[in-house]
Amino acid sequence: MAGFEPPRHGGRNGGEVHQDDPDDPMRTAMRQVIGVFAELDRRMVVKRLRDGRAAKAASGRKAVGAYAYGFHGDGEGRERDAAPNPTEQAAQARILELRAKGMSYRAIGTQLDTEGLPPRRAAKWSAMTVRSVCQKAGVS
Repeated sequence: MAGFEPPRHGGRNGGEVHQDDPDDPMRTAMRQVIGVFAELDRRMVVKRLRDGRAAKAASGRKAVGAYAYGFHGDGEGRERDAAPNPTEQAAQARILELRAKGMSYRAIGTQLDTEGLPPRRAAKWSAMTVRSVCQKAGVS
């Protein structure tokens, strides 16, 4: 066809209204309806997750957050709960033993590194991590 020029971005061609045309009230209404149902779906998912966490917590199991030092997740899906981690339990017992002897947090960390008892995430123990383990066990 001579003289035919394809529409430019956002333009019209033979009366066709582009999907993103804000001047078409029907397309605007449909976009809004789609948005309403997308938001409803999102809120339903959030509610389902919140109710699930609340039910798990009500049954006495761990529902949110990281497991305390000395414990790890055991089980699958809804049955997952905190279980003792033998390596971390040994380190925790050693921390409390050394603290009872009057050692400083920094000295305890150095001693644990020497004994080969690893912290959960770091390469070596920090005084603050040792302090945190002590505080959670009720020892200062």
